[in-house]
Amino acid sequence: GPSTAQHPIKAGAPGEFLTATATDALGNTSEFSACTEVDPAPLLVTNTNDSGPGSLRAAVEASNTTPGRQRIDFNIPGAGPGSPAVINLLSNMPVVQQPVTIDGASQPGYDGLPVVEVRSPSTTTHEK
Repeated sequence: GPSTAQHPIKAGAPGEFLTATATDALGNTSEFSACTEVDPAPLLVTNTNDSGPGSLRAAVEASNTTPGRQRIDFNIPGAGPGSPAVINLLSNMPVVQQPVTIDGASQPGYDGLPVVEVRSPSTTTHEK
């Protein structure tokens, strides 16, 4: 009859695949889950700085040097609806060299309206 079991699963490295199978006493196996690619831990943007730790630039640079598909999430303190975090880029961002998802909707407070804004050097006004 039906039964349930819980077992800890050691996830593979990003880019590897995971599936679940059942094996009976005779060694017969049956796959009972879809094969799923292991997602990497997201790279996290935590400030609006142009560069340095926690910046969008640092996250893009890290995604370019980390094998496999990457994801960049946001958690910039103080940003929210009506008061978006503004990242003023001082120079062009590095070219994205492999698959990466940059998920602005991951910023806490996102409700369908932008809470993170990125301004390129051509749209940023610099005071002298």
